[in-house]
Amino acid sequence: MRPWVSSMLCLLISGCAALEPPAAGRPLASSASAPPPTAAPLPTVAPPSITPIGIASPAVLADGWRRFPWQKIVIDLPPISTWQEHTSGSLVFSDTLVIDQGAITYPAADSGVEGPYGPTFALVRFPGSLDDWIDAERQRNLPGNPVDEPTIEHRELAGTQAVAYQRAIKGVGTIEYYALKVDPEQLLWISVEDTENKTYNEVLDRLSIQP
Repeated sequence: MRPWVSSMLCLLISGCAALEPPAAGRPLASSASAPPPTAAPLPTVAPPSITPIGIASPAVLADGWRRFPWQKIVIDLPPISTWQEHTSGSLVFSDTLVIDQGAITYPAADSGVEGPYGPTFALVRFPGSLDDWIDAERQRNLPGNPVDEPTIEHRELAGTQAVAYQRAIKGVGTIEYYALKVDPEQLLWISVEDTENKTYNEVLDRLSIQP
């Protein structure tokens, strides 16, 4: 055999040996460098919960209602309701200062009809008695809609004495108003749009005043 043919055969045989598959269980060799180790993921930190200043987070009760401290009053909110601070329909009492106000609102119906609204609460500065408040309401005497005298009734609400009354024009539902003293200088005024509404009545039954 000629020398150059022998050299060519050796090259071919060497090349075939290099292309032989590795033995079973033996990993393929790689000239590339090993990948860098994967960095450990950063710990996930939950964002802090933020509560608006002046509005406490309601505490969920066993029956699904939420206990909501508002000013000096404790209001239990029904499960599907929301507290709306500073209602758009601001109350105006010309002879006294409205310190704060809010209302309980509920989801609108699927039909788009506006959901129920209330009760509505207002904390006002009023150093007088409950009878003085009724006299003030008589003096305010909304145009064409005076206090309906036979509806005035003293009762207990939030563990203290309160006065309930209506106005001469009842509207679609029976609207009733309540007034009770929170302290010697402040009075809580409540408006309920429907005295037959069980949810509204339960809200009133569960009211309390912080000591």
